Amino acid sequence: MRHIKKIVIAITISFSAYILQAAPSWTVNESLFSNSMTITGIVDIAGVELISSNDILGAFVGTECRGTAHLLPSTILGHSYAYLVINSNEKAETIQFKVFQSSTGNIVSIANSYTFVSDASIGSQEKPYIFSDKSITGSAIETISYGITGETVKIDNTSKTISVVFPQGTDLTVLHSTSSTSKGSIASIEGVELTDTTNLDLSKPITITVTSQNGTTSIWTVTASIKTGITDLENNYDIKILPNGTLQFVGFPETALCSVYSLSGQTIVGNKNWNDIINLSSFSKIPLVIVVKNQQKLLFSRIIAVN
Repeated sequence: MRHIKKIVIAITISFSAYILQAAPSWTVNESLFSNSMTITGIVDIAGVELISSNDILGAFVGTECRGTAHLLPSTILGHSYAYLVINSNEKAETIQFKVFQSSTGNIVSIANSYTFVSDASIGSQEKPYIFSDKSITGSAIETISYGITGETVKIDNTSKTISVVFPQGTDLTVLHSTSSTSKGSIASIEGVELTDTTNLDLSKPITITVTSQNGTTSIWTVTASIKTGITDLENNYDIKILPNGTLQFVGFPETALCSVYSLSGQTIVGNKNWNDIINLSSFSKIPLVIVVKNQQKLLFSRIIAVN
């Protein structure tokens, strides 16, 4: 009898464990809905990315299931993706998410919700949406490079500024960058996503907007300058600021034009002949970008400040 009790207890424990880890019966009748959207994402719970094909992601409006997806592992890409189709008959419904974690049998709520947009396609294998139990709020630029040998990049997370010093002879008007931002965020310039094929003109400051997954944004200013010294074999261009705040130009051709910009990209002086008096005394202690071009050829670019 004692052995029989042990067997019964063992069977009961095993059955209880099976019930605990059984997948939820989340279902959706897609024929009842006229609109849909898709999200390609990965699932991160407690800082660990889920990888099992037994893990299930569900989309809900209230308690009504609007879509489900098993994770599909990809050994080539190194992630397990959820290709989630969400159904709706209403505009701008708030979609909430849950994930069944097969290893524990737990159902975990995802921190960030999403507003339904018909026919939208969110995320990709390269930049997946992050389904996480913690809100994804980061909007920082973590790394950025322009692929120029000898460049120096400084990222200031406090002021949200990026300053780049390029070697002599770099054409600042035709640059491309590779960058990484906070998990789940997207960098853009004037509403267009920044990629490694985006043409950049750093002869004056540019601004990059980084949008976090939960919609918060941060604005980053990028300024560039050329290392001081000989720009080409014949010229040694330089600019000095006299005690009265006037710019003094050295070595520039007669036809060269000077422009001055704030770090936010605002034009202070636009295409003024370097022989003219350019006085910046009213901008004391404020960093400015000085750019000199001759027939559209960049001759000089430097960040300076009036004493």
